[in-house]
Amino acid sequence: MAYFENRHWWFRGTRRIVVRLLARFAPRGGRLLDVGCGSGYTLSLVSADYRSVGLDASPDAVLAAPDKGDSPVTRGDACALPFADGSFDVVTALDVLEHLDDDAGAMAEIRRVLKPDGVAVLSVPAHQWLFSPHDQALGHVRRYSKRQFTTLVAGAGLATLRTSYSNTTLALPIFAYRGVRKLLPQKTAAQSDLWLPPAPVNATLRGLLNLEAALIPRLPLPFGISLVAVAAKQG
Repeated sequence: MAYFENRHWWFRGTRRIVVRLLARFAPRGGRLLDVGCGSGYTLSLVSADYRSVGLDASPDAVLAAPDKGDSPVTRGDACALPFADGSFDVVTALDVLEHLDDDAGAMAEIRRVLKPDGVAVLSVPAHQWLFSPHDQALGHVRRYSKRQFTTLVAGAGLATLRTSYSNTTLALPIFAYRGVRKLLPQKTAAQSDLWLPPAPVNATLRGLLNLEAALIPRLPLPFGISLVAVAAKQG
């Protein structure tokens, strides 16, 4: 992950979407927690605008993240965040909830550590029927329907400001690819689909997601292979 994050079109494009949503819905200068920060790529993108802190369950992530910036990173459990109530203006949880058996517990913790009127930016993979060996290799427990995702957010007591699909421009070929893969004999071991394409292809795919990043803060997209939400703690 440390190798791919600042090179691969998917990581760079999806994080551009997050940065644009933060600019639209979360005033700069506040304190930000990135839950499941991985090797710190998102922290490196937001540290100029927020007083950012990272948390990850992986000891390897805690060791790797300082290589990408100065934001402090601590090891911890998303379902038992080691922070006081109302500690953060912004919480991000990007492709984290699908890894957790207790996603509702993690959402409750996100709400707890948000200040009143604080904002959460969340992303998850969409469509359970797309669940594949790639998901298994990444440790996913589930993928989400839009209804499941919005219900999860509302169940935590957060008010949704924006929900959209993302990775829309590539959805149809990915739907077809995953559908064909399901018809083929499966390997016994789970294996990720992640690989770094040639530079021109990588740049083109990143450009498509950059286009989505310009649209989503203003216009929710109607379908895609991921879901993103912005939600607020009111009162």
